[in-house]
Amino acid sequence: MSYVESVANPLLMIFYVSLFVQIINKRHGKLSVFLRLLASTGRIPLTNYFIQYITMSLLMFPYGFGLYGKLFTQLLCLLTIAIFICQVIFSSFWTNRFIYGPMEWIWRSLTYFRFEPMIKFKSNSAKETPVN
Repeated sequence: MSYVESVANPLLMIFYVSLFVQIINKRHGKLSVFLRLLASTGRIPLTNYFIQYITMSLLMFPYGFGLYGKLFTQLLCLLTIAIFICQVIFSSFWTNRFIYGPMEWIWRSLTYFRFEPMIKFKSNSAKETPVN
């Protein structure tokens, strides 16, 4: 039975997430505001990973607030949702102004052995181009 659960649980989760996205997409006809905000979060995943890691380690580990084992599961869920909402807001703000997230920029710059352009600006055309 545990094997069935280990296979069924991830598949059920994928089904629910897909259903949720389809309902939002069909309901509004075009990409809804919610999905656009999530898309901006997905454009800077490495930065968001580091934000989550640093935030949670400062909250949970002894060198921070040392809250590990002291919080109820419900409070941890609310804390996680609050951090994610902050990340969505930050990601939306950041991707409106910059091409890459800070960690993505560092990664690309190290990969190409040069500083990549990061700031967006609007030119006369409708397309946004980076500043060199």
